[in-house]
Amino acid sequence: MMKLSFQRLDDILNYLITQSSPVTLDALSKLTKVSGRTVRSDIKSINELISKQGAEVFLIRKKGYLLSYHNKKIFEDFWNNKDTGTFLFTSSESRVQYLLRLFLTSDSFITQDFLLSVLFVSTNTLYNDFRTVKHLLADYQLSIVNKSNLGYRLEGEEIDIRMAINQLIFQENLTDFITASNTREKDLCLNIDFQKFSFFFEKYLNKIVQKDSDYFHKNAFSGILLSFSRIKEKKIINNFDLNPSLKEKVKKAILDFLRASEDEFKIVIPEVERRYIIYLLTENFPNLLFDNNNKENMLLAKQIVNDVTFDLFQLTKSRWTLDEGLKLSLIDHFNRLLNIHQIKSTRNNPILDVVKNDFPYPFELAISQVQKIEKRYDISLTEDEVSYIALYFASAIENSMIMY
Repeated sequence: MMKLSFQRLDDILNYLITQSSPVTLDALSKLTKVSGRTVRSDIKSINELISKQGAEVFLIRKKGYLLSYHNKKIFEDFWNNKDTGTFLFTSSESRVQYLLRLFLTSDSFITQDFLLSVLFVSTNTLYNDFRTVKHLLADYQLSIVNKSNLGYRLEGEEIDIRMAINQLIFQENLTDFITASNTREKDLCLNIDFQKFSFFFEKYLNKIVQKDSDYFHKNAFSGILLSFSRIKEKKIINNFDLNPSLKEKVKKAILDFLRASEDEFKIVIPEVERRYIIYLLTENFPNLLFDNNNKENMLLAKQIVNDVTFDLFQLTKSRWTLDEGLKLSLIDHFNRLLNIHQIKSTRNNPILDVVKNDFPYPFELAISQVQKIEKRYDISLTEDEVSYIALYFASAIENSMIMY
């Protein structure tokens, strides 16, 4: 079970609020009666929440930690909220995130009394949060079971647990992807040396992957780091049938990466886990796939894009639909998409909701075009894939406005 002293987090922040000069790590360690390493981890946890609420704890080199405000009123309104029991759990959202992390990373039964004592909420409020958590986990074929005299525990397949951790915890905060923050990954994978893993990933894999975006790079990075951490805890995927076929020139780099990781982290990566890790790489970097249908996929991609751009011009009579850059980008996108479909996968878009809200017109156009593509070519596309297409449309529209 994850053991964190939330009272200690309150104590640290309350103390820093009263200080006008930096406080040394040793002073905070003595105040809380824990190690300096634990204090540093606590401050990271504190910053995960308060950075959105008008303040942040900064480390001033050779001096110590200081609470700094970028909007003191927002912070004071947040901190003085009458419903604050402990700063991590001032909202249903923060409680749900805690419960997700707790159940997804714990093997033990968790009692209701423990949860009530940590969250400082009523039984009814806890049940409401539980309903939200169960609904989120159901999308991953995971469930929380309750056994008399024991408490609650998560049940489900290891591969589904990893997917839930990746999407519900690692990707919960879009800002983390924009700033390339790895706080959650580090915290959940403490049994793997993060700096050494980063070095190996860059040494062996960065030279072969095609960096479509920071998101796909980080998604593969986080997924493999989590896999190594779970393997070290003897939590192995039982069954994974997909076996993506790699290009010859990338096989050696991936095998060297796996061998080096086994030696460094003292783990044995079973064959089923090797297939899963290769799947994670090819899912995010389809350029690694050996493709017998490469020519056919490219021809199909060009045909789809010709249909799309023709339909768009007939519908809008706008110059942006004739943008050669748009056409080339869409061809590349659909070619990769067809490769991804070969391994029976799809790619998530972490800013799906942002695209919907900020680019409603391009998103509406993308939906209409995807519906036509699905009928004409018998290809199933997810809403995430629709949002990527919408972003290409939005970019072309913006470029046309600048040019004309």
